[in-house]
Amino acid sequence: MNMNTLVEENFLDEKEFLNSFEAIKKLKNSDKEHTFNTHLETMKTVFKEDSLVKDIRIPMDKLGGNDGKDLIRKLTGWKGELFSLLEFDGFGGYCPLHVMHNGGYLHPHLDHSFIKKGKFIHVGNCILYMNKNWNKEWGGATAFYKVDSLNLFNNKAKPFNLCYPEANKALAFIHDSFSFHGVTKISCPSNKERFTYYMDYYINKEDLGKYIRSLSEHTSFKYKFAKHETIHLPFSINKKGNYILSSIFRRSAVPYLRRYLNYLISLNDADFDVNPKYIFNLFPKLNSFIEITDKFLSRTIKPILKPIYHKLKN
Repeated sequence: MNMNTLVEENFLDEKEFLNSFEAIKKLKNSDKEHTFNTHLETMKTVFKEDSLVKDIRIPMDKLGGNDGKDLIRKLTGWKGELFSLLEFDGFGGYCPLHVMHNGGYLHPHLDHSFIKKGKFIHVGNCILYMNKNWNKEWGGATAFYKVDSLNLFNNKAKPFNLCYPEANKALAFIHDSFSFHGVTKISCPSNKERFTYYMDYYINKEDLGKYIRSLSEHTSFKYKFAKHETIHLPFSINKKGNYILSSIFRRSAVPYLRRYLNYLISLNDADFDVNPKYIFNLFPKLNSFIEITDKFLSRTIKPILKPIYHKLKN
């Protein structure tokens, strides 16, 4: 792994791990909240809050309590107040338990940078892998992408770091406005599933300056903050990591593109150097395509293109 991540083996006691694993496998279809199945989020299921009880709840409590927070403190050097999703009603609107199936894939994405209207700033993540046995040939690795405001926009996204879902392993990582990560495509037997818990960690917005100073003293990580929601790179990616720009013509790409362009504006507003030339080169082609081919895209994408284009250009 690298300086921005921390791995702890055997995060749970063996009995806790086995009991939780068996309880997860017994979850029913009626316990599911939603299954994501778009071209950028495939075969990923999250569960209703009232199904996360008893043995299923134990890993969440440890991740959201001192055990999980201590991983973030060790990684960042932060000694001030730290909050987890467990301390917000309904987990802040997120589900800490994910299950992915054969064919599953999670595109490079960036988690939300704040919660509760900006009162709390998102500074860390932790993933707990809950499979007893996982073959690396099945994929399903957590992938990290090395990006910043200069190289995010280079028409390429290839992972530089992979962490495979080995049993009872916790992976903590620093989260800022360039912490792109995802899950590589899963090709596992039909009777296997990829089980993970995740937890987000937050600081008070008033502590952001102190946190950045503490982080710089403890690590060489250059923390960067802009206010944005969860976003995905809206383009599909080929095997070489190159963007397939035509993929944004999918109807399912509309909400992803909207959030991505607003993210670019947030970076621009935060004084980061943003110059996505491929976006600017694409605008005339996209406008022409929309005018000729698709009234739906004309109603949904075109109204957001012009003001965002001009704001980024200026």
